Amino acid sequence: MISVQIDSTTGSEIVSTSELKSYARIETSDDDTIIADIIKAAREKCEAIINRDIVAKTRTLFISNVDPSGEYGNLYKRRVKLVLPYAPINTITSVQTQDSSGTLSAINYDDYGFEDRYIEVTSAHTKNIKIVYTTTGMTFDDLKLAIKQLATTYYDNRADYVKGEAVNKLPSSIENILSPYIFYNEL
Repeated sequence: MISVQIDSTTGSEIVSTSELKSYARIETSDDDTIIADIIKAAREKCEAIINRDIVAKTRTLFISNVDPSGEYGNLYKRRVKLVLPYAPINTITSVQTQDSSGTLSAINYDDYGFEDRYIEVTSAHTKNIKIVYTTTGMTFDDLKLAIKQLATTYYDNRADYVKGEAVNKLPSSIENILSPYIFYNEL
């Protein structure tokens, strides 16, 4: 079982209220609170689509009962490769395992891969693993554009949502902007 939680958001929104108001040609300040909420919702939707953090966060990954596959007889020490979701990774704060009494203890690991997406631990530590890490976030201009477009869509169509109906269609231009950033788990 794998579970990822957000411990804290350490970064700030990459699109400001004033940027969105300028982009969407909103002249009133009456909706500034709503606009800030819409920017956050649009960014979170974009993060969900690309499986990466646009705004930096501290996350905890819990993994239980990891399958230690990939052994080549006794030629190599058995190791388990784990993917850290929502890269790019800034720092890995701790990697711990839990023994049968529930006590957490630090374990050694190796991190590697572009943006430190992966860590390896020995297969002796495969029951319960807890990894705390911080992502860096991303500030690319096209991600800002995707957030602005989606937030504008949310703002312009906020009265179009009918109670009891789910509206899940994302404008194709936003999908096209986000597609190069999608992180697929290749393990």
